[in-house]
Amino acid sequence: MEPFEPTPQRDPVTPADFAVRDMDAATEAMPGVSAMISQRGDRVVEIDDISATPMKQGLGTRALAVICQIADQYGVRLVARVANESDDFQAYDEDDESRPPSEDELVDWYGRFGFEVVSSGFEIVIARPARESGAKDIG
Repeated sequence: MEPFEPTPQRDPVTPADFAVRDMDAATEAMPGVSAMISQRGDRVVEIDDISATPMKQGLGTRALAVICQIADQYGVRLVARVANESDDFQAYDEDDESRPPSEDELVDWYGRFGFEVVSSGFEIVIARPARESGAKDIG
């Protein structure tokens, strides 16, 4: 059996590569914030997850604002899938600070940053168009 060879890290070459690199660095520097972000094309970045602890303190909102700002700098489109993965969502009281946001609340939250629903069904897919005017020159 041959030894395992990890895939070498490649240098960023597309606008989405640079955007993901900068988004990861920015959110990792934010205490209490966890974000999973991935490239989905040369000019498309997917937000797989944003979470903040403690909740409802503006940390996630600040992280999403920074992610959107970086997306604008590189002229990339942002997409996200909205799904409340909590099986016991109904068990929470409306005023419970630890209650995760509902799908409707998440759609509204992303909507404040220019995201719009592009498809719905089992999960809701939302997207924010690329804003070319502030795109960085990476060439």
